[in-house]
Amino acid sequence: MGAHTRNWERQVTFDRPANTTQYADGDGVADDATTPTAATFKINGVAPSQGFGGHITDLVLHKSDQDQTGADFSVYFFNEAPAVTGFNDNAAIAITDAEFLTCQNFVALTASADAENVVTGDIYGKSNLDISYQCAPDDENTALYVVIVARGTYTPASGETFTLTVKGRVN
Repeated sequence: MGAHTRNWERQVTFDRPANTTQYADGDGVADDATTPTAATFKINGVAPSQGFGGHITDLVLHKSDQDQTGADFSVYFFNEAPAVTGFNDNAAIAITDAEFLTCQNFVALTASADAENVVTGDIYGKSNLDISYQCAPDDENTALYVVIVARGTYTPASGETFTLTVKGRVN
């Protein structure tokens, strides 16, 4: 008898700071410029137990402002939590070599190819992904961690809301 596939869907929502400071390529997108609480998001329950994994199948990023100009992003997936330092909003991301060793993969989202204006902002999407991941053997929460990075220059709306939806499956 074969293994059963279990699909999952997780969502993270945060408001970026109340400013319109332009992002540069490689800047983090988070909820605070000095002490972010959502810079590294934890997506729980994406494996049946520690050390197991699955596949990310779909990714949707929604931002509440309708301005795709230069608004390109990368979404990184880690199987261990990156350090809190170095992930401030609108500051150059500082991912260490050790942290990159826990990076499972990333998805690039570009305004020209992956985005559409909708009534409540812009929405970016990638489907039919097959990104394999493995949770860390010592993470009791069977989680992945997500970091969002701006690519190119992008001027945000003040207090803009970001919602990231990630779908996947565990075999």
